[in-house]
Amino acid sequence: METLDALEEQRPLYLQEYNFRLILKEHILKLLRYKKEYWKKRYTIRWTKFGDESTSFFHAAATERYRINTITSLVAEDGKDVFDHHEKAAILLEEYKGRMGCSTTPSMLYNLEQLVQRNDNMEHLSSPFTIEDIDKIVKQMPADKSPGLTGLMGSSSNPAGTL
Repeated sequence: METLDALEEQRPLYLQEYNFRLILKEHILKLLRYKKEYWKKRYTIRWTKFGDESTSFFHAAATERYRINTITSLVAEDGKDVFDHHEKAAILLEEYKGRMGCSTTPSMLYNLEQLVQRNDNMEHLSSPFTIEDIDKIVKQMPADKSPGLTGLMGSSSNPAGTL
């Protein structure tokens, strides 16, 4: 590639040389994309293996993520650079309010008591379990099943709330 660049500085490239240069450039860009994808996948695999083990890899990744996600300074409306956290927060809040607007007197446009009606089932749901309820559920559980996600046998086959 460098040879073609040097040659182009001396004279115009022939059509074949120009086309070869384009093909070569596309191939190099493709290889760079492959390399980037390789390192991205390798990082993901390493993060899966060593992410929470407090290794030097974890600390380096956390530091890099902190650097990327940190706003070091903001420019205020008067042109002054702001570095203090509380001042940056105030600038961001004012900008947010300016863009989104503020409502000083919100009004509820619906009747909440009409939407949510109390009935006898709600009191039954919040009442504590009785010994009879627990015995009934335990007797319904299959004895030849392994514990499910809740740690109880047959918990995945019994729908919630079945008594």
